[in-house]
This record gives sequence, C-alpha cells and structure tokens, in this order.
Amino acid sequence: SFASVTSPTTRFAAIKAASASARVNGELVVGTVTEQNSMTVPAGVVISQTPVAAEIAIVGSAVDIVVSLGPVMVNVPDISGLARGVASSTLTNDALTVGSITPQTSDTVATGYVISQTPLAGTSVPESSSVAFVVSSGPAVDTFSDEFNADSLTDWSVRHQVEGTAAQYTTLDINQSTVGELTIVPTQTPGWFADGDAPLVFKTLNGDFAVHVRVLADSVTNPGQAPASDFNSAGLMARDPAGATNPENHVMVNTGRQDDRIAGGVGSETKDTVDATSTLIIDAGSNGGDLVLCRIGDQFYSYRLLDGDPDWIETANFARADLPLQLQVGLVANAFAAPADLRATFDFARLLPAPVVPADCLP
Repeated sequence: SFASVTSPTTRFAAIKAASASARVNGELVVGTVTEQNSMTVPAGVVISQTPVAAEIAIVGSAVDIVVSLGPVMVNVPDISGLARGVASSTLTNDALTVGSITPQTSDTVATGYVISQTPLAGTSVPESSSVAFVVSSGPAVDTFSDEFNADSLTDWSVRHQVEGTAAQYTTLDINQSTVGELTIVPTQTPGWFADGDAPLVFKTLNGDFAVHVRVLADSVTNPGQAPASDFNSAGLMARDPAGATNPENHVMVNTGRQDDRIAGGVGSETKDTVDATSTLIIDAGSNGGDLVLCRIGDQFYSYRLLDGDPDWIETANFARADLPLQLQVGLVANAFAAPADLRATFDFARLLPAPVVPADCLP
C-alpha cells in the first residue's frame, strides 16, 4: 500500500498530522525532527520535510521534518564613545551590520566619536541586523561665511602656510586688489590634479554642510575674458587634511578655462580625487557665476548657476565614505597648464543651513 505525504506547516501541526495518520489510518509516522536556525522562517514553523509533499511513500514509512528555531540572536554591543571606525568594526565583529551614520554637532563629544546608537546596547536582535549611530561633528560652526567687504584674511587658513610649503601665488588678499572680493592670482603649479596641489583658502567644517560662493575666473592679460591656458580655473573644494602628507583625497567644483573636450574650452569642472587618482566631469558654460558644494553623510553634491545658466544644475554627486567628518572646505585657484593666466575673484562665501536632503543644498 502507498500513502500521499502531506505538507505540514508548523512543528506541532506536522507531528500531530503524522501521528494521527499513523494511529487512525496506519499510513505514515513521524520520523526525525531536526531543529535549525533560519533568518526567514519563524520559530516553530517547518522549514522542510523528507519525503516532500505529494510524494508517494510506502504505508508506515517515516516523514522527517526540519523545524525552525528562528534567527540566531546576538546582543548589541555598546559603541557609544568609540571612534567611528572602531564602532563600525565592533559591530561587524559581533555579526551585525553598520546602519545609517548621522553627524551631529556636540560641545562635549570629540569629533568623529559616537554620541548614541539605535538599538541600544544590550538589546537582543537577529544576527546581521543593522545598528545606526550618531557621530559627533564637533562644535557648531557659525563663522564660515564672509562677504569679503573687509580685510578678513586672518579669519581663514591658507594651505601652504598651514603645511609649511612655498606660496603658489603672486596675489592673495581680501578687499584690497579688488574691493569687496577675495582675489587669488596663482603661479603655475602642479595644480589640483592627481597628487598635485595649489592655493587653497579654507576653514574646517565638520559633518554635513552646504557652501555657496560666487566666483569669476578670468584672464590676467585680458580681464573679463576666460583664461587663455587650459585648466586655469577657480571654485570650491572639500579636502581631507591628511593630504598634507598622504595621497590627495578631495572633491572640487570650479569654473574657468578647462580644455577642448568642451566647445570653446570654457565651463565647469567637477573633480573627484581618490588616493591621488582624479576623475573629471567637464561641462560647457561660462567662466563665472555661483557654485555650491554640499555634503550629506558620505554623499557629496556639486551645483552651478553660471552666467547664462537658466537655473541651478547638479554637475555631479559622489559617494565618499572614505572622507573623514572633518574637512578643509574653501576656495581654490588652479593654474594647471602654463603659462598661468588666472585671476580668481570671489564675491562671497556663505555657509548655508545644514542640509538633510539634496534639495536643502541650494540657497
């Protein structure tokens, strides 16, 4: 005689069904019951059976079942007070995953260290669950903005002075060479490409930010016109301070003379430099107007509203989880190709309210 194997759902239903069948009909009996962890099948529910459902089996033969114990549970470690990188490795070492990381200003927790976490330490959660945490971006910064209506250069840091290297400009001043503006006239240098550097006037920002500048990158020899040499441009940069002694890592958006990949050679350049390897995005446009560089978590967004643009344009966005929370953010002048023919004038630099979503990046 033969019997048809049923398809039980829970451990208890499966045992009851098989036992009843064995007692009443003398058809099948419960075989080996094995328990196994599962991330997808709830505890107490049958994962599988042998023979499978609807298979013809000899009367009196056993049906083995595998019953779920549910997921493997782990306790969430306490990562508060740990550095961001240490917190992430602690979670992965405990079979958990890193969830969202949110920067938050703090007067008490050092920059880059965990303020709080979700779920809380000691909570029992399934293996591979994500743990989100909030990281200090240091004290709130409210002194970044500058209309350049007074000689306020002492309020800014200049890269070569901080790093103890030679100056790369003939002119760098505020409200002197050009009334109401910061002016940089760079000499021809390696420029901001690959592992090269050039003039950078910056302040340190922590965590999320949106910075808005208005800039004109024109020719020294023909004022008002675009520079004559390729990659003579000016704009905004967010740079890892470690670039002083390590490979360069930064994000930049600028305008001015680029190269013949665009009609006329003039427009914007958005640059993503990772360990001294630069990726360029070049778009035709003018050599002056407004630029925005924005950070939300690990994502960087760049925008332009150059003279002649009908509205703001997003030039690029880059995921840069490698960049630290604390960056040098400021104004760059780039005279990559000789002879140098750039006069960069910045009308203002403004720190916008901290962005939450990309739409917040724009003024």
